[in-house]
Amino acid sequence: MRGWRVLVVAPSNVAVDNLLQSLLLAAGPAAATAHVHESRNSTGPSSSNPSASKRRVEAVRLGHPARASPQVLAHCLDARLTTADGFEVVQGVRQELTSVNRDLSKLNDRAAATSSGKGDSRAKLQRSRTELRQELGKRESKLSQSLLKR
Repeated sequence: MRGWRVLVVAPSNVAVDNLLQSLLLAAGPAAATAHVHESRNSTGPSSSNPSASKRRVEAVRLGHPARASPQVLAHCLDARLTTADGFEVVQGVRQELTSVNRDLSKLNDRAAATSSGKGDSRAKLQRSRTELRQELGKRESKLSQSLLKR
């Protein structure tokens, strides 16, 4: 069964969590307790047991993490993304967007206090914000797709 891809669905979040927990437990203790993450330094299971790699389950739980049970949180897409290659770039874009939003907010606060014209600065920041939002969306989507393909 190594290398198989299986999509498992269920009518509720609890049912999905129960299925995932059962799958992980059936694969063995190494699969159930391993925090699965994508890392450029990852070479496989740290166990000295050679059959452990055969039992490893690469599971990605889709859905909002707030609705997931604590036992499967490490397998949620959001958790898996934080350890995936390329996440640092996404975080950098997100921080830059936060900075632009902060600058735009300060500029709007000053404009409300005084009637001085800062239209060029505001327009430049708004264009930058739009570009950063688009870039963030593209990078997050690409990272999610890459993770799901693996």
